[in-house]
Amino acid sequence: MARPIARALGHPIPFRAAGASSPRQAVRTAAAVVNLRFALPRAALTDVHVVDERDRRVRTLACGELTAGEHAIVWDGLDESGARCPAGRYILRLETAGSLLTSRVVSLA
Repeated sequence: MARPIARALGHPIPFRAAGASSPRQAVRTAAAVVNLRFALPRAALTDVHVVDERDRRVRTLACGELTAGEHAIVWDGLDESGARCPAGRYILRLETAGSLLTSRVVSLA
């Protein structure tokens, strides 16, 4: 099994490998702002998106080459047009070099 190129760093929103089975999937609650922290072992093309439960892209948070090392990205609960996303379940998707990591978030907007 290939190891993901990106890894989650501590709190508050950890990513997990897509499709990884776990007895209970953690769902994080966000009042207004979600802070994402992750690390890349080497520079890589990286996409970070927020998608809704139907896998529709809500917002792109990062798209392009990121340097090796730690990164922090913030989702302010807004969609691409700048409108507040309704309360609901969202998935944070981090894709890089053939790896996909995800984390679920419930927005209380």
